[in-house]
Amino acid sequence: SCYVVPRSVEVFAVQEMERETLRGTRSMTTPFIVYDECGITCSLADALKFHGISVRHDLCLHAPRLTNDYIERKALELVRDKVDEFVRQIKLYPTTGQVPSFDANPDLLLKNAGYTLEEEDMSSTGQLAVIDLRKRRITIDASQSHKTQRMRYSKSHELGHGTLHSNLNVTAFGESESTLCSSTLADGREQWWLEHHANHFAACLLMPSDVVGYLYSFYCQMVFGRNVIRKICLGPQHCQQQDFYRIARPMAEKMNVSVEALKWRLVNMKFVEIIS
Repeated sequence: SCYVVPRSVEVFAVQEMERETLRGTRSMTTPFIVYDECGITCSLADALKFHGISVRHDLCLHAPRLTNDYIERKALELVRDKVDEFVRQIKLYPTTGQVPSFDANPDLLLKNAGYTLEEEDMSSTGQLAVIDLRKRRITIDASQSHKTQRMRYSKSHELGHGTLHSNLNVTAFGESESTLCSSTLADGREQWWLEHHANHFAACLLMPSDVVGYLYSFYCQMVFGRNVIRKICLGPQHCQQQDFYRIARPMAEKMNVSVEALKWRLVNMKFVEIIS
């Protein structure tokens, strides 16, 4: 199993097990990705190195270096037909007056990939979802199941692990709330590895670039005027917050995602810039 844990949870027990595991005195049965106080999701090896603890590298699990373009292509393979149909329909808008919706339908994609979905109360563990690659089973936190958009993202995230990481020597992945802040902003450094892969996969699956591009262009022109497509700047000194929400809210509704998730997708696609 491989679990993401905040260092603040059972901190002394976790640190002691980390030391014993990577020094070879304890069998590695559960690799950890540690979410440190500094707000960075990093590998266990990197976390221990940062704290001055020696690491036996032959005991470490090394993640593949996957580019964002590769991850996007893998996600698009699963929804290519739906994206093509969306593009066909939105091009008919002058005739129909209808803006189409896009639904990746992660439940159906998981079923088609041979995964079973189960619900279990995992509130005590802090995890939102767990995928068991060996048993091809995904367990969702039942206490969060009413949060439709959050669960769609979690299911897509776990499908990302199944699609991208099935050849690793790991049998399961878990997702905790503390990892979500990295969203799709991770820059590809190895310490953000597996969780960044799955997060980016989820964003590309639920919000394919062609769909986002067409919707952004459409709602930009609705807000700013015909043939006007511009980048939106967000920050303390910029007054485009209202314009952003006028564009982002209907976009998010059309893709059934949260505005927050869409914001970071727009940032990565260079439609939105956040200026501190």
